[in-house]
Amino acid sequence: MTNNRPLTRRSERKMIAGVCGGLADHFGWDANVVRIVAVVALVVGFGSVFIAYVVAWFLMPKAPRTDPWVSATGATPPAPPAPSA
Repeated sequence: MTNNRPLTRRSERKMIAGVCGGLADHFGWDANVVRIVAVVALVVGFGSVFIAYVVAWFLMPKAPRTDPWVSATGATPPAPPAPSA
């Protein structure tokens, strides 16, 4: 599977730092599934997952913000009206 999406933290629709959402975006997975797996691994991993999350938080660059209208609605903004002659 080839993926051209860069590995970045989410800047919108994130819970804490956007690490799980960024991983989900990069690999094409559902972000909620990645978050659930991370929480289960945190409980089972005795804190090692927390350290990995914090390290990823600092190493992964933040994704650029999109248009505020797009991030609020999840849709593309309407096209501007055509100029009248």
